[in-house]
Amino acid sequence: MLDFDVLSELPTLPSQDTVTTFDHATFSAYLPLPFRLLFLLIFGFWLCGLNFHYFHLSGIAISNLIKYTPRDNDPPIHTSIYRVSLVLSAIWLSGMILFWRLTGGIAEEVEQWGILPIATGGAIVAALIWPGTSWYGRGRTRFLRTLRRVGIGGLDKDLRFPDVLFADVVTSYAKALGDMYILLCMALFHHSESITSHPNRSCGGSFGVPFVMAIPSLIRLRQCLTDYLRTRRKEGRGSKAGNVHLWNAGKYASAFPVILFSAVQREWSTDVGGGAGGGQHILTKDAVSRLWLICVFLNSGYSFYWDVTMDWDLTVFTTTSSSSSSSPLVGAGEKRTHPWGLRPNRQYHSPALYYAVIILDFLLRCTWSFKLSPHLGYVNDLEGGIFMLELAELVRRWMWMFFRVEREGGGGDRG
Repeated sequence: MLDFDVLSELPTLPSQDTVTTFDHATFSAYLPLPFRLLFLLIFGFWLCGLNFHYFHLSGIAISNLIKYTPRDNDPPIHTSIYRVSLVLSAIWLSGMILFWRLTGGIAEEVEQWGILPIATGGAIVAALIWPGTSWYGRGRTRFLRTLRRVGIGGLDKDLRFPDVLFADVVTSYAKALGDMYILLCMALFHHSESITSHPNRSCGGSFGVPFVMAIPSLIRLRQCLTDYLRTRRKEGRGSKAGNVHLWNAGKYASAFPVILFSAVQREWSTDVGGGAGGGQHILTKDAVSRLWLICVFLNSGYSFYWDVTMDWDLTVFTTTSSSSSSSPLVGAGEKRTHPWGLRPNRQYHSPALYYAVIILDFLLRCTWSFKLSPHLGYVNDLEGGIFMLELAELVRRWMWMFFRVEREGGGGDRG
């Protein structure tokens, strides 16, 4: 039984002086925020290449699923992604090494060389938007068009699956988008000496970053509602075929209360008069802590259930698979057609792999629980800790992608 009174007294932030000194000396000075954001972008490209490479080796027709067929003289899709990733990595590493050589981790030098990550980022963006058909121009154009369409919550009828995949990947960059907002705030409103200074996470107020972090969920929410309306028009208003899209929309909507209460908690962590006994707020600090815990638990549980049951079509939480009429429960004289919790049609033959990924997905969905530990609560507030959590979410999405594409390619038929 959780003692909510104890949880509500856990500090949201450690000593800011301690955190700032430690981070600036050991992390932020050597890997400033702009370089971290560029790394996360490039890391995502590499993970995508690994996904596509394995699909190619496994015989999954990923080009058919995303409706992008390489021309006769084009290399496989994963090869193109690897080559683009290699060029982007070379640009990033060159800028990073030069930055280290010029600054040596000295705070004053770090602040003076803010131009370097700007130049590095500009070179990376230029490589991605380079005009013409040379250097994988067709693939880069497809990527940029998808980004533009999905960025406003669009959903192409003929490209529904790749649009949904892309938008789901964007949700895994929610924290990185929040960091981008902080970076722009620091640059435009001069809240720090330089964009390479220790990040000023109070920039933009308590609700600016949460609003930006909510945008990816808003995008997916709009896509789900678009799916629902299209299904109703096709099947008729009396049909329940589109209800699954409403349930999916609810999953993304459940993220908004978590973001809101997290913002309130962070605001109160620097508000001396906003404690549990303060009368300046509608809700007490204890009440907000409890509401945050309830909302984050529901969101994580809902999302984990959807990953396993709907996105992967596994039967851990159900008695039968939508792709098979046979029951996973072994009756008298019956032989189970597939391992418990899985499904008959599987591209990856090892049941242990599925079980391991289910467990990892659950654990990575619950990284918020660090806040409940007096020993690990600071992880969410250290720059290095934030960066590791952002990387962990990208790895979780990378694992998710294997089984989502496998299911779409013939391993189930849930909506």
